[in-house]
Amino acid sequence: GGGRAGGGGGGGGGGAVPRLPGGVRFHVKWRPYFTKALDAVMAQPEAEPFNTPVSTTEFPDYTKVVDKPIDLGTIRNRLSKHRHKDVPQALNDVARVWSNCRQYNKESEGIRAMCDRLEAEWERLWGEQLAEMEATGGVIPGLAKYRRIEKRRRQRQEEKEGKLKRRRAPAVELLAPAPIDPRDPNQVRRGTRFVAADWTPVPAPLPGAFAALARYAFAR
Repeated sequence: GGGRAGGGGGGGGGGAVPRLPGGVRFHVKWRPYFTKALDAVMAQPEAEPFNTPVSTTEFPDYTKVVDKPIDLGTIRNRLSKHRHKDVPQALNDVARVWSNCRQYNKESEGIRAMCDRLEAEWERLWGEQLAEMEATGGVIPGLAKYRRIEKRRRQRQEEKEGKLKRRRAPAVELLAPAPIDPRDPNQVRRGTRFVAADWTPVPAPLPGAFAALARYAFAR
């Protein structure tokens, strides 16, 4: 999902599951929780372009740009057929909806902003369902591993963004803007580079080290 045209069904709830005899931790039946969050995000007005596969008739180059197309409706169908073995697999599918959209569409296009808002809404809805699952005290299949992987992924992303920011930082200005008054120490900044200087001594004392009147030719 997530072409310029974007990219469901009913929901499931999820109550607390009782502990097994002897205090053995049970595996939470996570699919109803996940489906509830997914149905809620699919019901959002901005979700329409992400709920169905991108039309290759309308966007013929889509599959050339995006290797693994996916949409929320397809994920919903996979959930109903138990195609995801654990939470990480389902979460990875949802994450790919947003990443595909960003990969195909330019940042200036409106659907990118829609994608950002919908992803934020998904994170909120999924967070609510995750909290309910954790409150049961059971084991959520694959979640601990997913969190470790996600932590490393975010660290790599932050490092990548940091490098891009440093690369895009404006060059430090080394050349002083002309003209300036050499008799005023507040106008001559440290690190100023001059191409040439013609110094003419003057009899009157001037502040600090500027006991001269100079004509400067500045580099452009």
